[in-house]
Amino acid sequence: MAIFTLWALGSAVVGIISGIVYGIISAIFASILVKVLFTEKKLPFNWQANMYLPIGAAIFVGAIAGYIVGMIDSANDNDFSTTSFTTILWSSIGLISTIFPIIEANKELKLEKIILSHPESETIFATITSEYKIAMDNLVDGEELIDRSDIMIMVMERYNLNPNAEEMSVNHQQPLLQQQLDVQQQPQVQQQPAVQQHINETIVQNNVENKPAIDTVATTIDDHGFEWLDSSDGRIWFRKQGSTDEWFEYQNQN
Repeated sequence: MAIFTLWALGSAVVGIISGIVYGIISAIFASILVKVLFTEKKLPFNWQANMYLPIGAAIFVGAIAGYIVGMIDSANDNDFSTTSFTTILWSSIGLISTIFPIIEANKELKLEKIILSHPESETIFATITSEYKIAMDNLVDGEELIDRSDIMIMVMERYNLNPNAEEMSVNHQQPLLQQQLDVQQQPQVQQQPAVQQHINETIVQNNVENKPAIDTVATTIDDHGFEWLDSSDGRIWFRKQGSTDEWFEYQNQN
């Protein structure tokens, strides 16, 4: 028996079309569930996980279902309308792709809870959103999409956060405590508190003066849920679309 027939090709096309329909249904339903079940999430809506993933999975299921049904029916006396109907029924298995965005959202939420235990959590979230956008913008055609949770884990490890912790890990606090202890044990002449305080105040003042005001209107809005602002000094800022959060500076690592 041939491993490929025109009958199977036709039913595979039917399966792909069915998969697109089932995938869109799954993506819409999954997006609603994610927004309802994970209201405490800090990171913005993830189009890759909530839309592209279920649609892609459903198309794959539809193509496989169509191929298998077509190969079986090509050896029988069934007409193509029967084959198409059977393919559509088996392609409905693709609706199970609804669970993929929920699994990914739950994974991100667990990581977010660990990040929130860190004193620099806002900086960590800003770094994640910035690096995820850079990774997606630099994605070459044909390359596999990058999971945002992978970016989260990489950034967390830089801040000594354990992404596998079941509870809020405090391991990241040890280096900070050790640094404070080392400073206290240094000779007083090396600390120069007045000079260091002056430097810190100068840095903070410069940051406040240079950062755009919260009510500054964005210049552009992208497809990833962020709005962007080009400042007069040539720097680029971003934040969640429609939010009143502070602007974070976009650090291009290229």
